[in-house]
Amino acid sequence: MAGMKAKIFDFDNTLAVSDSRVYITKQNGKKLTLTPGEYSHYVEEPGDKFDFREFHSDNLINPREIKKYTGKLKNALQSGTARVFILTARGNTKPIAKFLSDIGIRSGVTIVCLNNSAPEKKRAYIAGLLHKGFDDIDFWDDAMPYIDAVNKLKGEFPHAKIHAHRIPETDYMHL
Repeated sequence: MAGMKAKIFDFDNTLAVSDSRVYITKQNGKKLTLTPGEYSHYVEEPGDKFDFREFHSDNLINPREIKKYTGKLKNALQSGTARVFILTARGNTKPIAKFLSDIGIRSGVTIVCLNNSAPEKKRAYIAGLLHKGFDDIDFWDDAMPYIDAVNKLKGEFPHAKIHAHRIPETDYMHL
């Protein structure tokens, strides 16, 4: 029996760019404001306090479609050969569902909001799919920590095809 395929897309800086920001208060009181791309490279320091309020709201702030990857998502839906997921650190499915609807996607996508930016959380979700019988995974994300975490699954699931695709900044930085 053939296994199951999954096409899994991150949201921020993979399917869309938005003006949502992460706010950080350093231990010394200094405040930082980071874009999702900047946050993906940020190294947490002791005493950092994070505010992700713009990633939990019911609205996306000025979303812009990254057509190269929404095209891949649409192609995956049209082919019907794989389950399609959006796997995001965001905490609210509503703005993502509205964004998808606005670009003509009204069904067929499972939106998974982890409400957590730890790379191990995305890795664990995908490991769960592998345990459920998925054996062919394509994963797209802009941040190397997530790509690295998913690539580690190759050693745990040697029978599975796991392809982690990094979205280069050049594909979204001028949107």
